[in-house]
Amino acid sequence: MRISVILCLSDQDADADGGPNAGGPNIVLDITAQPDNGAIFATVLTRDYTDVNGNGYVDDSELPAQKNNATANIKEFGGLITDASLANGGVAYTSAGLPMAFLAKEPIDLSYFGLTLESQNGVERTWCADERFRDENDEVFCITTEGDFMIPVEINPEIVMGTNLVMTAQVGPVPLELDTGPLVLRFSPYFDEELRETPLRGFVLNEAGADEVQFIARLDALMDAPDVEILGGLGTGNVRSVRLSSYIQGPVQYQTNGKIALVSDNRTAMSADLVLNLNTDILGDTLGLQALNDLLAPLTDLIAEQGPAPATATLALDPRQFRIRVVNSHAKALVTTAEQLNAGAQQ
Repeated sequence: MRISVILCLSDQDADADGGPNAGGPNIVLDITAQPDNGAIFATVLTRDYTDVNGNGYVDDSELPAQKNNATANIKEFGGLITDASLANGGVAYTSAGLPMAFLAKEPIDLSYFGLTLESQNGVERTWCADERFRDENDEVFCITTEGDFMIPVEINPEIVMGTNLVMTAQVGPVPLELDTGPLVLRFSPYFDEELRETPLRGFVLNEAGADEVQFIARLDALMDAPDVEILGGLGTGNVRSVRLSSYIQGPVQYQTNGKIALVSDNRTAMSADLVLNLNTDILGDTLGLQALNDLLAPLTDLIAEQGPAPATATLALDPRQFRIRVVNSHAKALVTTAEQLNAGAQQ
């Protein structure tokens, strides 16, 4: 059904000759109405978030939001690095917007993103990730659901912005500071070849023994740090499209103002390997320590023969250390179909 809405801007008392009280021409708005067919599109936003000015850093005036952050640790290091640590506990704070389309309920089937039905006891079903999805700690994610139905949630690929991490790496006797700059996490199509064309999707369901309805999804994402800096240009890093993958889960909570919050965290461990190329030919000059050239002579001789020396570090996120809390926005919601909006994104 098509409806035309006419906004009349003319003033009945306007000057006949078009003076200052005269109105303008009518504005005609054409609206195409469609029947409700069971899907709700909504934009959910991180609430609260730390980096309110969006510069990728935690400024003195910004208050840390503990419900939207990720805490990393250094799992291992190698190459030229003999020791490494993360400043401020390795915490980065996140913010993002995430359009979603809530679809009509359907029978439970979590094989959509790699979970296999392991057992069933009445209305309880235990689903586990298959062996391909063992996490960085060699653990397998499982969830026991209750009931026969779930609500699919199609997720529009979006960008999650994060604040910087600072790592101090010891290279021989020399401490080097690496600042990742702002971190960028891009939701990706599923990494599995057979799922590449499958829309990103989560599910709202009942978990056995849980008091609150749960949201579950698999996050496949690419991490970038486009402004990574090692002592003002002493070296370069490979923090470009680093793959991260994890199952995330958390309760669906209903706020007193009528909004819906999804309070999720990662249930499987993640890690990212960083390879840093250090130009130690200029290390002594950069630090202003002439005596350092003699101290590092064996190291610089090796680099002169083999080229820039790689230094490696693995940043890890343990289970429940990546937290993201999103709340729907009443101002950005409409009734529509996922097909019309291309899995949640307005065309």
